Amino acid sequence: MKKIKVILLINELIRGGAQQMVLDISNKINKEEFDVHVVYMKSHENFSDRKFMLDDVARTGVRITCLEGKTRSVLKESYRLWKLLRYEKPDVLHTFMPYVGIIGRIVGRLTGVKSIVSLQANVPLAYTKKVYYADLWTLFLADVWTGAAVGIEKAYAGDSVPYSSEEWSKDRRHFTVISGANVDDIGYTISKTNKQEKRKELGIKDGNIVVSMTARLISWKGHDDLINAFALIKESPAELVLIGGGPREETLRTLVKTLGIENKVHFLGDRSDLLELMAISDVYVQSYCEGTDGSMWEGPNTSQMIAAASKIPAISTDVPLVELFMEDGVNGRIAKHDNPEDLAEKIKYLIDNREDAKRMAESAYKMIIDKYSLSAMVGSYEKIYRKLVNKSR
Repeated sequence: MKKIKVILLINELIRGGAQQMVLDISNKINKEEFDVHVVYMKSHENFSDRKFMLDDVARTGVRITCLEGKTRSVLKESYRLWKLLRYEKPDVLHTFMPYVGIIGRIVGRLTGVKSIVSLQANVPLAYTKKVYYADLWTLFLADVWTGAAVGIEKAYAGDSVPYSSEEWSKDRRHFTVISGANVDDIGYTISKTNKQEKRKELGIKDGNIVVSMTARLISWKGHDDLINAFALIKESPAELVLIGGGPREETLRTLVKTLGIENKVHFLGDRSDLLELMAISDVYVQSYCEGTDGSMWEGPNTSQMIAAASKIPAISTDVPLVELFMEDGVNGRIAKHDNPEDLAEKIKYLIDNREDAKRMAESAYKMIIDKYSLSAMVGSYEKIYRKLVNKSR
């Protein structure tokens, strides 16, 4: 049987949630049925200070092409993509993130690509108005689009429905396909991590509790509240590890210095060893705050799922739909958003009550196994690809 040709198109292969989905699909998709080709716009030369994941994708055995785009080269990138699509003639073009979504959908239609799928990986408040509206106004060019979280599909479409054949038969063409956690790989990496050496590498004091958070250093991620909360419990034997880079790093470093907790907070930037960092984490926090327009992220994100799959006791601020993932006191703790005092109280609870924290972590792990596995995510995309190809043939 002829394989279904799928191109996964992304802006760059630096560390990030959408890039992780490209890696996961490349790694776990049925290669006897699908011929996967990863195409990325911009080479690593444009991101010298960021962690690149080209080697990880290469290890999956899929084909990889870089269009060698620069920071601002829309026309050149579009032309190179046009040539590639005309030559490759994929059955499915799957775009990730707004920039390549906009270009990919337009160029894909101009070159006659049979089917286009677009992933929406973030809520509108993450983008400028110019990018958001360009993305929104070209979304109709996709045959199917998906949200990587419940809140994302709701933000773009007003509701959220997981992919199913039943919904497809009703002519629905947008779904929530949550980026799942690769439980087996996570467990393997954590079991092989030398925790003592990793703590030493980061300068963590022996015997201290490690509290971690993975998120870009941007305004609505709630880093200010987390840092302020940590200052309230600075007498606790705990250190804060912030994983992820971003434009607010200097501002947040200044806040840490003002609060006098420089020796308790570690800014790690973008990392390729996320799972090793999860291996040394004793508490995980996902903090959010309101955006400038009053909107908020909704539901769980990939980092929270990775933490749960790593069996780390976790806290989330009370964003809308977080109850789909976490029940306070059952499989984690929920803190009030924009409230460092309440967040500090929840962190201290997990630090001081290790047995109860362990119980909640085990419950969260079971939920990941039951509802948010990587195989479920990849399986949904395989079904979508098949539906589109069978329709076009």
